[in-house]
Amino acid sequence: MRQAQRSRERSIYHLPLRKAKAAPHAQGVTDEARACIECHATETPGVVHNWDSFHLPGLGHRLTCHSSQLVDDYFTSADNAVRLYNEAYYTPAKEMLDTLSEKGLLKENPWADEFQILYYHLWHHEGRRARQGALLGAPDWAHWHGFFILQQDLYRMQDIYNYRLETGEIEKP
Repeated sequence: MRQAQRSRERSIYHLPLRKAKAAPHAQGVTDEARACIECHATETPGVVHNWDSFHLPGLGHRLTCHSSQLVDDYFTSADNAVRLYNEAYYTPAKEMLDTLSEKGLLKENPWADEFQILYYHLWHHEGRRARQGALLGAPDWAHWHGFFILQQDLYRMQDIYNYRLETGEIEKP
């Protein structure tokens, strides 16, 4: 049940799970486990050097190197952080961007438009720090370098959005 629920929710990441090459150690495991294996094997080769003999005995529906409770808690926390980003920051920012675009209240050059620059940072910089900080066990990065700055960016975007809608102008004179 939990696995099926997690699979349905995976779309909140807006990315497909990474697929490991069809290596012997990745046969008969879930896509989720395969993604863990691939990442651990390529990103930490000095730590994870022999998946076949050390980590994979009995691997079927979950990795045996972590308890199922730890894995469930990790993915619950990760899902919650990504959902928070999507619902509280990305969706409102995207709605404002779309409205400004429909009304012709964005500069043609996005790199000269403060709203569009903030939108890019919200997605690529602070948003990525918040999501990756949560996913990689770095709460300081997730909060102070991610969600806290996301909040400040969103407040500034709301000010710009309100000004442009109220005046019909892109910039203050």
